[in-house]
Amino acid sequence: MDAKWLFENHKEHLAEEKHLLAQITYLKQLNTDQTAEEIEGIILKRPPLGIPFQNNHQGSTTERVAIELNEDKDLQTEKSIKKYSDALAVCRYYLEVYEAVILFLNEREAWLIEKIYNQSMTLSIISTLPESPYKSYDRTTLYRIKKKIIEKANHFLQMNSLKEVSPCQLEKYANGSKR
Repeated sequence: MDAKWLFENHKEHLAEEKHLLAQITYLKQLNTDQTAEEIEGIILKRPPLGIPFQNNHQGSTTERVAIELNEDKDLQTEKSIKKYSDALAVCRYYLEVYEAVILFLNEREAWLIEKIYNQSMTLSIISTLPESPYKSYDRTTLYRIKKKIIEKANHFLQMNSLKEVSPCQLEKYANGSKR
């Protein structure tokens, strides 16, 4: 994993996390809201003219349809939620790694990374901000400082990373061992 990539994609990971959480919530809600309407629609469906209605099952047609429909919907919803949850685990992993890198940097370095990557400020603008710890630095000096910060962050990532995160590790993370 590269620190520059992590910094450049942090906002995207934040947005993706929100989107995935919304999708999971929506799927859960959708599953419960549509069930009653679908059961009614299936029960009221009549066979085409000329074909006699056959009920080969004992018990209530409504009950049978409801059970079958719930089983199908629950399976589909579970598959979709699992897919979104897996993507959410990966997204949260990157967000936590980002936070760890930011904590590793000193306050000035973290401030600069925040301004460049999260607020999309140019080096020239950063040097003119009144609250900037880099006020009156020229652009080339700020570029060198940014490059050193990225090297420092990459060193941290290399020393503390899992090298390759396996799906098993992400699943373990997603199931709450790292919350």
